[in-house]
Amino acid sequence: MSPRTWKQYKASKRKSAAYWRDKVVALEAYGGRCTCCGESEPSFLTFDHLEGGGGAHRRQDSLARKNISRWLIEQGYPPEFQILCMNCHHAIDNGPGHLQGKCPHRIRVVPIHDP
Repeated sequence: MSPRTWKQYKASKRKSAAYWRDKVVALEAYGGRCTCCGESEPSFLTFDHLEGGGGAHRRQDSLARKNISRWLIEQGYPPEFQILCMNCHHAIDNGPGHLQGKCPHRIRVVPIHDP
């Protein structure tokens, strides 16, 4: 799929009423908030595979690739998922090495004291 076609597909999916209805329903089923920071704005929230493997899941299942919210609804809201806001999700998946796959909200900062 060309980049332009991909952008058009993503834009049309985001704007459809059915897409947003499914997303809000699935978000509510999982608590409606980022499990890390508590963000509740639906447009900022994403679904995260608790044990990783989201890429493999999307490669194996076309509905999961196209509309994870619809997939979650049809599967009866499997417990292997959580809600994360885009910032927390990005920090966990792609953050710097010192985060060790954790969101900065979950890391306790220990102050360094001068001797």
